[in-house]
Amino acid sequence: MPAKTFHTVENLMRFVSPEPNSGCWLFDGSWNVDGYGRIRIEGKLVGAHRASYELHKGQIPPGMLVRHTCDNPPCCNPDHLLLGTKKDNAADMMKRGRRVGPIGADCHSAKLTHDDVREIRRRRASGEMYTEIAKDYPVAVPNVRKAALRGWKSVPRDEALK
Repeated sequence: MPAKTFHTVENLMRFVSPEPNSGCWLFDGSWNVDGYGRIRIEGKLVGAHRASYELHKGQIPPGMLVRHTCDNPPCCNPDHLLLGTKKDNAADMMKRGRRVGPIGADCHSAKLTHDDVREIRRRRASGEMYTEIAKDYPVAVPNVRKAALRGWKSVPRDEALK
């Protein structure tokens, strides 16, 4: 189904249906592959939630995203929409358990195991240099440093020092 064309953003509201249980306003037009409503305004394809935000709350500053508090991509209810950065959006995803794909050793490109990360952290805590530790693993020194300091959230920090 092709995106609907709107001459004004106000016409968007003709294609929104309230959902009584969640309070979401669902866009009834076409959606993209991720489930977000999409409309054409003045020849430009725009997210329906972004158009709704601008209609009800004002202009979206450059570089800002419109996030859903309801986690429902076709929702256009301005009470469910707020501005944020890509970092804010990623934090929402993690906090709400929506991260797609495996993490840590379960990732297809991982060269370290969870036990490797625990051992790297233990060795570093005992004072061993990253360059020495890296000699025992199939990764570069910066990756060993990441594993020791901040990466691999799938291995709790205190767990490695037991």
